[in-house]
Amino acid sequence: MIHLNPGPLMIDIAGTELTDLDRERLCHPLVGGIILFTRNYANPEQLARLTEQIHALRQPPLLIAVDHEGGR
Repeated sequence: MIHLNPGPLMIDIAGTELTDLDRERLCHPLVGGIILFTRNYANPEQLARLTEQIHALRQPPLLIAVDHEGGR
């Protein structure tokens, strides 16, 4: 776990699990949070694991937001 103050950027990931590249990007000092989209969701259990993994990367934990409107 890395101790970093949150940065100003919110980023996303491509899939339902964190890749090594995702972990590297989420630990960048300019990142302060992540936005999850439909592509990041398979089922409630998977989503719980994913959010636990994201929160375990840094202290304080990254903000996790959801884009739920489903459109542009």
